[in-house]
Amino acid sequence: MKLRIQTFCLMLAILMPLAVCLPGCSALFGPVVTGLVVASGLDAASRPVDTCNSFFIDSQQVCCSARLERAHKNTAVTARWVLVNGDLAKENNHLMHEDTVYLDTDGLAGFTLSAPQCGFIRGDYRVDILVDGKAGASSGFAIQKDIAGALPQIQSFTLNPAVITAGQPAVLSWIVSGATRISITSIPGQINAVGSVKVSPVSDTTYTLTAVNRSGASSNAISLKVVPLVTARADLEILDFWNTGNVLFYRIRNNGDLTSCPSFSALYKNGIFEAKDYTSPLTPGEERVESFANYHFSPRFGSMTGSALQEGESDAVNMRICLNQPASCEESNTENNCFDHNFGPLLTINLMRFVAKAQWQNNLGTLQWPITKTGTGGWAVIGTAVTQNGSFNNALLLNPGIDKQGWIQAVIGIPHGTPEILKPFTIPYKSRLCCKIALSSDAPEGAAAKFMLGTRQGDKVEFQAPVTIKAKGKPENYEIDCSKLAGKQVEFVVRVESEGTLQQGSVAWIDPVLVQDR
Repeated sequence: MKLRIQTFCLMLAILMPLAVCLPGCSALFGPVVTGLVVASGLDAASRPVDTCNSFFIDSQQVCCSARLERAHKNTAVTARWVLVNGDLAKENNHLMHEDTVYLDTDGLAGFTLSAPQCGFIRGDYRVDILVDGKAGASSGFAIQKDIAGALPQIQSFTLNPAVITAGQPAVLSWIVSGATRISITSIPGQINAVGSVKVSPVSDTTYTLTAVNRSGASSNAISLKVVPLVTARADLEILDFWNTGNVLFYRIRNNGDLTSCPSFSALYKNGIFEAKDYTSPLTPGEERVESFANYHFSPRFGSMTGSALQEGESDAVNMRICLNQPASCEESNTENNCFDHNFGPLLTINLMRFVAKAQWQNNLGTLQWPITKTGTGGWAVIGTAVTQNGSFNNALLLNPGIDKQGWIQAVIGIPHGTPEILKPFTIPYKSRLCCKIALSSDAPEGAAAKFMLGTRQGDKVEFQAPVTIKAKGKPENYEIDCSKLAGKQVEFVVRVESEGTLQQGSVAWIDPVLVQDR
């Protein structure tokens, strides 16, 4: 009897904790990922199709299929796609995409990482699967690039006509060769190598064609200007403005064929609203001088007040007047409603001062200044550019390397702090970046290179249309209008790409200066 009681007590001691645990046992025995597969596609049941762990930069997509067991209702399964390390160092350990699905029962969860417009970045990637926010499984894969192949060729990309009246169509046409994937902004669906499409936007639109293959991407942009439908309307234009003492005056005219309605003019100082002025109606062809009589114009410059300016900052004050604010009066043209002027000392920055501290890269990886002529990669040096038009001191000489697909680029900012980091330039109002570009005289006959100049805001880089330099030794003027970037934080990007092989000689970047206009 005593033994039976002892046995009963022992069983009770074992079962009691289990009974207490039952309501929360899911915490100990919750959902788990029992399988994770990377593939080039998924079927309707989220099963992997063409399993692999290596893809090319022109791949349409990368997929994964995760098998879940012990699922409960609304089990959250999340896929995080991470670029671990790649050709662009600034993108390392970058979360590219995240997506979540919900399962009520055991089964497969499928996820897809779609290719960016310009193709995947070459490098090592990882997909992490989380279940209810907790780590479940991970799998790595690689994106490869065929460095021996040729880039796609955009043989033509045209608009006909280039200017339309609102409501009318234009025909966008293209011919591309050597591409495995083609896309055009604002044009949905599959894009064939040769084709055309009618477009009819309601406002000015820029279309960018991007062609991708296993060796990289080529792109070209073209703009369509849309003119408003001509109707009987007023057209207010500001012709000039000036100050007399502390009062700002401005001259306006009605270019339209109807009398304008009553409206207001707005005054902005460095982009910030300051005052408004009532504008009575103007008959067709009438011209009048108005003023901001109640606004006291007395700009204060840092050089006058003793305020210290940061490196690269402008001391000028930008005053801007815009008519018909807000647009309460219908006009046939609103592009002539604004006029601005810079008062005070203007800014001039020679970018050559910052080249040695720039972030340098080429098609083989990250570079450290000075960049000498070693191996097959590109090189860069500050020296004298010898051209048919003479010699230019203190020029940046760039060579993309002997690789036919080689390139070299620098991201230029203002060195700041210890350790040094690059601080972006604050773009002044009414400014432009001016420079000259040329092939040096020691480049062989028939040599050519592609020169590109752009800006970077955060992680976004926008290049101007590339220029292929073929005329050896003859400097060409190159200019970027920076007025739309006024007040923004921007770094400049200079890039040279191979057009064939430039085994000798270099591209000369001469006198790059950020200039502020009056």
